[in-house]
Amino acid sequence: MSVYLDTNIFFLAAFGDDKDPRTQKSKEIILKASEGKEQYYTSLITIDELIWAAIKQKIDRKTAVKQGILMHKLPIHFIPLITSISLRALDLMQRYNISPRDAIHAASCMEIEADIVTDDSDFDEIKEVKRIELS
Repeated sequence: MSVYLDTNIFFLAAFGDDKDPRTQKSKEIILKASEGKEQYYTSLITIDELIWAAIKQKIDRKTAVKQGILMHKLPIHFIPLITSISLRALDLMQRYNISPRDAIHAASCMEIEADIVTDDSDFDEIKEVKRIELS
């Protein structure tokens, strides 16, 4: 089974409150991914989304960008935004009430036949993707 990591996993691991069990679980997942023993995937847009979310949370730009650079050092597979994923995302947006970013993540999961690890319950309504809850 392929496992796709949503942006909130990276955000919580980097910037979450250590008292939050979701942060601890996210850090465990990133640590496991860094070992390279299992294959993990995410979209290239996850880096953009992580940095933008950090900046919106008043985390300084330098720190946010550093996290994006660190993501590239992880032995995970980055899925590029290609035409087939974009078209599938648009189709998902027509069928479900989801954001463009969530649609791209879901379409990326479908492209590689992966389950998505996320704390975002918006993915529950997408029948084509199985969500693995973080908590």
